[in-house]
Amino acid sequence: PHLTPDGHLTAGSACVDAGNNSAVPPTLTLDCDGEPRFIDDPNVPDTGFGTPPIVDIGADEFKESDGDGLPDWWEAKYFDSATAADPYTDTDGDGLSNLQEYEQYGSNPISPPCYVNAASGDDAFDGRASSPQGGSVGPKKTIQAALNVAQDGDTVLVVASTYAGTGNFNLDFGSKAIVVLAPSGAPSTTIDCG
Repeated sequence: PHLTPDGHLTAGSACVDAGNNSAVPPTLTLDCDGEPRFIDDPNVPDTGFGTPPIVDIGADEFKESDGDGLPDWWEAKYFDSATAADPYTDTDGDGLSNLQEYEQYGSNPISPPCYVNAASGDDAFDGRASSPQGGSVGPKKTIQAALNVAQDGDTVLVVASTYAGTGNFNLDFGSKAIVVLAPSGAPSTTIDCG
């Protein structure tokens, strides 16, 4: 039904304007993001039941004012305006466009990534640079060290290598929603559980 990992609707979802207005309790006037429950999407035909505007199916009402595929609540949360984000820009430099961050990963589009590099990393580094920069700035050596410093919604970028030993398997995300990506792909990035 075109949902994000956290259950929000995406543009083009069959759930938009497809609910049953009479099934919504009169006291339920807002969706899970605090937006009005009955909003018409002019780009989607009303396939639900009732007098328009037709409620969306689920806890989320998809409201998107500028036609970019990013919902207003998400743009306001991260970019301080319901129409400020460019869907195709990678604002935080993690290799994901803003639209990918919303639709595919549910990740934070403005938080810089945390880097892991088995060859040049050090778990004493802060993880905020892809290579050592001097002082404490540079990539982590182990994936677990990066997960430990990453915040909910962050992206951890793992440089192509084989990751083995303590800190690279039996990974604990600490109940945080973290995206772990290997930009070079699985064939060149391996976790060796030995």
